Amino acid sequence: HYVGLFTDLTERKEAEAYIHHLAYHDPLTGLANRLLFQDRLNTALLQARRTQRPLAVMMLDLDRFKSINDSLGHGAGDQLLKEIAQRLTHCLREGDTLARLGGDEFAVLMPEIHSHADAATCARKLLSQFDNAVALETHEVFASTSIGIAVFPGDGSDASTLIKHADHALYAAKDAGRSAFRFFVAGESQDSLARLELE
Repeated sequence: HYVGLFTDLTERKEAEAYIHHLAYHDPLTGLANRLLFQDRLNTALLQARRTQRPLAVMMLDLDRFKSINDSLGHGAGDQLLKEIAQRLTHCLREGDTLARLGGDEFAVLMPEIHSHADAATCARKLLSQFDNAVALETHEVFASTSIGIAVFPGDGSDASTLIKHADHALYAAKDAGRSAFRFFVAGESQDSLARLELE
């Protein structure tokens, strides 16, 4: 005599996969979140040390996003963030990572670049995605972003240092007039950051 017991685990596995996805992805845009970004950055740094190839970390945030949010409402702000996320994704290579760290703050990881020029080329592509207006229900909005860039190994050897230095360069880009990118320059204080854009 035999007794057979069968349990359909499909729904349970789907639920577990969904929970895992939520743990590592931003629920609004579907992009990687801060946790996944840092995990991928740490992995990329291990690879970069082995291959002796540079990598770039970029920090972005939208210029004057708060005024858009306040004047048009949070729904419009969310719609803007989703549209910007899609536009930025199209600029990146297959192995790059775009993450939303929170609010209007995004980050990009570019592993295995050849030089600063690769990061500059990508930054220009990212900035170009803001040339056209974003349609938000009954409004069209022109948004812009500022970008700060730090490059391994010259600007830091660990994830937290690279992120901090890219963040400093981001503030320098904002101080320079927004809608621009700047590289981190070692030895300069945050108050007197003067970045020279690669041409």
